[in-house]
Amino acid sequence: MEQATISQLFIYPIKSLGGVSINASEVSPLGLKYDRNWMLIDDSGRFLSQRELPLMCLFTITLTSDGLLVKHENSQVFVPFAPTTNTRELVTIWDDTFEAIVYDEAINSWFSEQLKCLCRLVKYVPKISQRQIDLRFALQGEETAFSDGYPVLILSEASLENLNNKLEQPISIERFRPNIVIKGIGAHEEDNLQEFLINSVYCKGVKPCARCQVTTIDPTTGNSGKEPLRTLNTYRKNGNKVMFGNNVLVRSSGIVSVGDVLNSI
Repeated sequence: MEQATISQLFIYPIKSLGGVSINASEVSPLGLKYDRNWMLIDDSGRFLSQRELPLMCLFTITLTSDGLLVKHENSQVFVPFAPTTNTRELVTIWDDTFEAIVYDEAINSWFSEQLKCLCRLVKYVPKISQRQIDLRFALQGEETAFSDGYPVLILSEASLENLNNKLEQPISIERFRPNIVIKGIGAHEEDNLQEFLINSVYCKGVKPCARCQVTTIDPTTGNSGKEPLRTLNTYRKNGNKVMFGNNVLVRSSGIVSVGDVLNSI
């Protein structure tokens, strides 16, 4: 590959809430540390997302030494990394149902009040939760936490630039909720990433990422429109799906940082 380097890193600790821009992260087969380790569920245990509640994007998250500080409008709540309960509950995300740990009532009440619907916060705990990725693309039974399907999403700056050149109003890369943003390669060349190293972290690209209506939600306002899916549909369609970015598996743990080089294997 050409000399691809990391230009930005993002994590999304609570699924569908605001992302956090970071300079470096530990990475394991589950993905970047803290990425989508938490999720909100409704009273039936099903996951909540911006698909139904677009205003989830307006919640901001700050990492602290012992938890997450979540803010919405003029209110905030602290979520410790370790839940204060041992309550397990079956949760459902897409076609997967498995156990997760539920947080205490005070935290759940805050989220319910802010979202104006009954919901609870749960945490993915390895060995309790165990959610395998699609076995058609697995190498050794890899897991993912509360991501839509894979541990890491990688996207190139050139792909976004190419899209923005086709749009009347350019959009930010945050629309696509990537984990690793790279520069130094051409538009959509991330689709061709197969086996590569970032320092000691061994990665394997497995399939392009199918995009949904979440990309049409402006993360700064919560308002939605027809773009960018309408434009992507004209040149990035594969069957009945629109592809943008590449899903990646992680085979070894380590540290990745902004400025690191991707080395093909």
